Amino acid sequence: MNIFTDKFKVISLSCILFVSGFSSLIYQVIWQRILSQEIGIDWIAVSIVVAIFMTGIGFGSIVGGKITKLYNNKLLIIYGIIELVIGFYGLLSNQIIRAGNGIISEILVPNPFSDLLVNLFLLILPVFLMGVSTPLLIDSLKKNILNIGSLIGIFYGINIVGAALGAIFTGLILIELVGLQKSLFVAVICNFLIGIYTIFLNSKLSNDNIITNNDN
Repeated sequence: MNIFTDKFKVISLSCILFVSGFSSLIYQVIWQRILSQEIGIDWIAVSIVVAIFMTGIGFGSIVGGKITKLYNNKLLIIYGIIELVIGFYGLLSNQIIRAGNGIISEILVPNPFSDLLVNLFLLILPVFLMGVSTPLLIDSLKKNILNIGSLIGIFYGINIVGAALGAIFTGLILIELVGLQKSLFVAVICNFLIGIYTIFLNSKLSNDNIITNNDN
């Protein structure tokens, strides 16, 4: 007997994708604000962070696709670990960005190119992992949910909606209410929750598959 129905799996993974997108854009908006304070020019800070996100997520998605072929049976575990790593980095990211840019400003004459290189080095890991994570979760659906093909676009859409709401909520409400550091805590909590839940879900789904196979 199946412990988890396909409906439960769809709802669970939809929530994970939504929260993941939501937290990612919290980070993007906050990192832009922090960088603006450090380099003093808003449009350069926005350009740098957007460029880093597009680069990191793009390459991360490529690597994520490769990982799905190598570790097909452990995708949810890997996804959960990635979310926890992003959360730990996010917890320290305010200090990392400020310290890194402060050190470089004392060594080099500030200019857009050096600012880009420095912050690419500081932020590429978590952004790259964000790019890796989504293909892992989407591919895990194929294994755990029947007739999933027609829903793939919907799942990506849920992730994008979460990201859009994260950007709007952070820029217009969250930062104004609690400030930059506490806003980061919201994203960190999101990462920790979905990371732990995904690892838990993998364990339960594995047990479910064992029980189903034994019943057969």
